This record gives sequence, structure tokens and C-alpha cells, in this order.
Amino acid sequence: MRIYINQAGYLPKSVKTVILAEEVKNPVSSESLPDKRVRIFDQNGEKCILEKKAEYFGLDIDSEDLIWRADFSELTEEGYYQIRDEEGGKIPFRIFDNIYDILNQILRKALFFQRCGMELKEQHAGIFKRKSCHEDRAVLLEDYDRLSTENDGKVRWFDVRGGWHDAGDYGRYTTAAAAALAHILYAFQLFPESFSASLYIPESDNQIPDILNECLYELRWLLKMQMEDGSVCHKLTSMRHANFVMPHEDKRQMILFPASTMATADFAAIMALAFRVYRKYDETFAKEALKASQKAWAWMEDHPEFIGFQNPEGCNTGDYADDNDRDERLWAVSELYYAIGDKKYLDLAEKLVKEIADLTAMGWSDVAGFAGWSFLQEQMALKKEKSCDNKCRDKSESEMLSLQNQFREAFLGTAENILKISQQSGYFAALETDDYGWGSNMVMLNRAMILGTAYLLESKEDYLNAVIRQMDYLLGVNATGYSYVTEVGKNAFRNPHNRVTVADGIEKTIPGFVSGGANSHPVDEKAEWLIEPGTPPMKCFLDVWECYSLNEITIYWNSPAIFVAAFLDSVYNTVRQEKTIPFETLASEKIQVGRFTVVEDQVKVNGHQQPYDYLEIREGVSILPIKDGKVIVQRQYRYPVRSWQWEIPGGFVDEGETPQEAAIRELKEETGYAVKEICSMGAFYPSFGSTNEKIHLFFAECGELGASEREPGEMIYVEEIPLEKIGEMVASGEFMHGAGLAAWARYRQMNLLL
Repeated sequence: MRIYINQAGYLPKSVKTVILAEEVKNPVSSESLPDKRVRIFDQNGEKCILEKKAEYFGLDIDSEDLIWRADFSELTEEGYYQIRDEEGGKIPFRIFDNIYDILNQILRKALFFQRCGMELKEQHAGIFKRKSCHEDRAVLLEDYDRLSTENDGKVRWFDVRGGWHDAGDYGRYTTAAAAALAHILYAFQLFPESFSASLYIPESDNQIPDILNECLYELRWLLKMQMEDGSVCHKLTSMRHANFVMPHEDKRQMILFPASTMATADFAAIMALAFRVYRKYDETFAKEALKASQKAWAWMEDHPEFIGFQNPEGCNTGDYADDNDRDERLWAVSELYYAIGDKKYLDLAEKLVKEIADLTAMGWSDVAGFAGWSFLQEQMALKKEKSCDNKCRDKSESEMLSLQNQFREAFLGTAENILKISQQSGYFAALETDDYGWGSNMVMLNRAMILGTAYLLESKEDYLNAVIRQMDYLLGVNATGYSYVTEVGKNAFRNPHNRVTVADGIEKTIPGFVSGGANSHPVDEKAEWLIEPGTPPMKCFLDVWECYSLNEITIYWNSPAIFVAAFLDSVYNTVRQEKTIPFETLASEKIQVGRFTVVEDQVKVNGHQQPYDYLEIREGVSILPIKDGKVIVQRQYRYPVRSWQWEIPGGFVDEGETPQEAAIRELKEETGYAVKEICSMGAFYPSFGSTNEKIHLFFAECGELGASEREPGEMIYVEEIPLEKIGEMVASGEFMHGAGLAAWARYRQMNLLL
């Protein structure tokens, strides 16, 4: 008997299901078996908290497992638990309200590790630091044959540095990039509160949300893919895939392949969307994006015919081929309508929508669902009482209302069909037998997005529960028992088909990559050899890096997971919602006592007047300094507690200083170490019940040791202690410095993101 749970954890108020599965040979689907029981214990397994019946579901066709399911949704208290079956099997799990917030951060940070054309430094990439790559200029395919000939002087060269590596290879593809960006930018518009956390990237703290910083890195590269006439190159790759080497070791010539109408229309759409999203944060870029979008559409108008793409002879990199461009054109005119308000785009959308069978698809090849999000976004946001930048220019437009209704009916109708598929699966997977192909997890995640869209439109709880269960599947509730997200879960897959993770020589896997998943029709030799004929579709998976048709990663498998994680975090999370301020200040007096300011207030709370005293303390900084894998800590006698204490450097922010400037100064004054690189880890309040003190936390990579500049009376001993030893000191209670503990916790979270 096997026990399957969501290895990332559960939300307190969400539906929660544990699956018991038994593999049998030659199962009979009609046989009836008795129910089973499961018991949930506290973290230590000492106290039974809940006992539940696991109802017999029957035979799951796609896994050939007998399935029992127990619902324990009534367990809502946050904490760590373990679940046991009747046979003694047990497995730990947890319940916390930030499960999908943390998952979302990890999924987003994985995109940073796909960056091309820049060095990934240790303070942002941790152990996965690497050199800059693919900095050489590219040539057009038509010029490729001229290289190393007497005609090489006529070759045109293009600077195309930047962007994200698309997948496990080092290619960059326009249609794939547009789809990934769309999932993320629409999610940001709908669920902005779920994208507030820092990703610890070079652009952090520039007043732009980090997810938009990360997407901007890809968008700026996309702009380089546009030619002078407005067309957009289909892809940028070498003629053959690189060997399994680090990206900076790949010296193959990069080639700009010819434009297609799919790529150009996708480009027009995503740049128009970028204009709407970024004009609040970076008006200059927003205008550039809109201009590029209009230029691309002008080229599309001059080319009403379908211009597809096929790899030329001798090229084996991805072709991302399609057989028509009507859905891409629909998405482009939809976004241009909302960006500009010109009714001609609305008229075009009304004509194009009649030519498209599936109005909910949101992959790289079929994109009509993105047009649906454009038209329905205001309705979806209003369901959550949010405003969004998608105001129609004339709400009486019958064409617009007709289009909205068509998309609404399409999403709701498709969601009902997906719901039926999920309910017929023992694992609640929204996949039918034929859906277990290359990238089956993308199919499942796209259907989760459709279910989420339907929930935002109609608030049907069945849709919401089905979304949760698709993430359960992704994170371990499947017949393989794998969490399909690297480093998330006890049994997360570890060996993606990804040149970096194969070549970097690091045992740990870069966190946050989503696997393609089970594929009953693999096309790579290794998978065909290792997967036995007749293996049930859901079990056709191997955590083997050579199996690219099972285990590759790609930006547009991460991006729908980002959308779904943000959706769930936003729907269920109430902690970050603004609350009415319960205190009214009636009087306030400040008294200076030495270096402290005592504030004595009279406040009114819950209709009752009472005194409230607290300390007013200047903002401060604390720095976690690291050099060569060791933390630079201080040993100092602290008079109030009459003992020597371990701590990290820190001090006040002086007038006119930024927190970062104060951190650099304090580190030098107290330890003598200069800063090579510094990264913000946010801020915290050490005791907001008794003081308004705010401490900014920083991670610093230290350079050379010089002379310290301590104040008189400071007796500080500086030591370098290995990272693992610091962890032991924190766990044992030997290290008790509040700001140091906060910095260590943030650093550990940052390393999860690293």
C-alpha cells in the first residue's frame, strides 16, 4: 500500500485529500473492496488528532492502481503532522497558509537561472553561480552559409544577448517566450499581492516588483528579435543543439531564423500587454513596447497569408511549428484594442473569433485563451473586488459584449468538461489516457488555469477544489510518487534534462523547475529502452536526465504553475488583506531617556481608552557577511543580559544614509571587511509590541580584510564560522541574536530560492 500526499503541503482552508494506492496485476475494475482507515497524528506521532475513512474509489485506469481516498479538510490548524494507514505506513505533511506563496517564489526564481547573456553571481545564485554566456553576435540564416567564405564581409551581425534559455537546451524561441510571459503578466494583473516577495535578483529594490524585473529581462531580449520591417524572427538557436556543457562553454554560432506570422503576432500581443502592465512602473519601456507591437501588427496587415516555419535541413533545434495563425492574430488584436482603444482591432477580433474552435487554449501553439483573458480580465478581477488596468473604451459596444460572452461561455463549458475528467480519475488528475504525452504536466496545468478562470467568473467551489487537486498531482499525488518540481517535496525529481544541471557538477538540483511529466509515447531512446511495454500511462516517467521526452524543463511549464500558485495563494490568503485600524491616538508625549525615546500615548481601542507606551528607535541594519563559505560573526559582551553573545554586525542608519549604505559602513567599522557584493533580504520588526524599531537585513559577500573603526567602548571579537556550524548554533540555542536569527531565516529562504 502506498500513501500519496501533497509534498509541499496544504492550505488551512482548502480541500485536503490523501490517496492510498495498491498496484495489482490484472485488476478487475468492477470488483468492490472494503473501505480503509487512516489516522493523522501530531508531528512526533504521539497524539492521534483525527481518524478518517478512506473510501474505496475503484480502479484508476491510467495507473492501474486500486484507489482509496480520505478527505481530511476539517483539519485546519497550521503545523506539522503525519498520516498513517492501517498497515503501518506513514508519511509526514504540513499545513500552512503560505504554501503557495513560497512555491510561487521558488517557481519564479527558477526563471532567473535560465538567464542568458549575463553572469549569475553568488549573492543571487548561491552555489549555482555561473559565468556569462552566449555574448557573441548572431547572424541571419541566409547569411550563415557565407561565414568563412570570401563573402563573409557581407554578413550582417546582430546583438541578441539576453532572455531566458527556453528549456534544457540553450535556444531562445519567440512563441515560447510570449506564452510564458503571458501566463505570468496576466497572473500579475489578477493577483498582484501574490508577487510582492523579493526574488533576490540583481534588480531587486529598484521600486519595480521583482517578477516584472525578471520578465523585463526576457522582454528586452524579445525586442531584439524584431527586424527593421516589423517582422519578428521565429527563433534564435545554433544549427544543432549544444553538447551537455555549461552555457559559457557553448561556442556554436547563434542564428536568427526567418520570421513567421505566428511569432510576429505573438510578439505584437505580448508587447501590447507589456505596455499595459509596465506603464505604471517604466513608462519609457512601456512606450517602446507599444511602438514595437504596432510595428509588428503593421507587418501582419501587409502579410495576411499564413507564413509558417520549418527547420531547414541539418537543424535539430526546436521548430515550434504551427499550421495556422488565426488564434495568434486574435490575441494580438485583442491586446492592441485594450492598449490603444481603436475599434478596428475590436472589429478584427469579432471576425477572427469565428474561425477558432478552442477559445480557451493557452499554450505556445494555441493562444486564443489569452485573448479571452484580455476580454474577461475586468470581470475576473471584479469577482475578487480588485481593479485592473483593462478598462474598455466604450462599454456599450455590442461587439465587445458579444466577445466577452463567447469567451465566458467557452471557459465555463470547458471547465465543466475538465471537471468531469478529474472526477473520473482516482488521483483527480484532469488528464485522459491520450493526454499522457510529451509535456503532460503542461496540459494538466493549462486545464488548472481554465478551472481557475471559471472560478473567478462564477465562484463555483468544485472548480476551486479541482485546481487544488491538480497541484496535488503536480506535487506528489500521482502514481509515480514524485513531486514534479525540483527541490519541492521529500521525493522531488532531481535529474531534469537540462544542460546546466547535468554539467555543473553540483549534487543539489536548481530548485523550482517543473518536469514535463509522464509520457506514454516517449521519443527518446533512453525512455523507450527503460520503460517496459504496457506500463500504465501515468507511470511512464523516469527521473533520468537523458529522457528528454519525460524529464525536460521549460519556461512555459513553469509559467502556468506560477499562475496557478498565485491564484491559489490569492484566493485563500486573508492574512495580507488590509484591515481597519483599531487604534485611535488621543494624545502623545515623547520623553528622551538616554539614547532611547519613550513614547507615552493615550489610545482608544474597542471603545476603551487606555495608555500605550513604547520605545521609538531609529531604523537599523544587520548584515549576514559571508566569505568563502564562512559567516563572519562577532562575539561581544552585552551588558543588559550580562553575558557574552554571538551576533552579526549591525547598527543604526545615520541621517542622509540609505539602509544599504549604512550596512556597508557598519560592516567595515565593526569587522574591517569590505563589501564585494551586497543584497537586500528585506526588513523586520524585532518587537513591534514594544518598539517601532525596523531593522533592514542584508546578505554581503565580503572582500578584503582591513582595519576596523569601532567606537570607544566596543569590545568585539570577530570570527569566521562555517555555514553548517552556524546552523547548529542556531538549532542548539547557542546563537541567540534576534536580528541574526531573522537574517539566518531569510538567508535560508533565499537559498531555497537560489
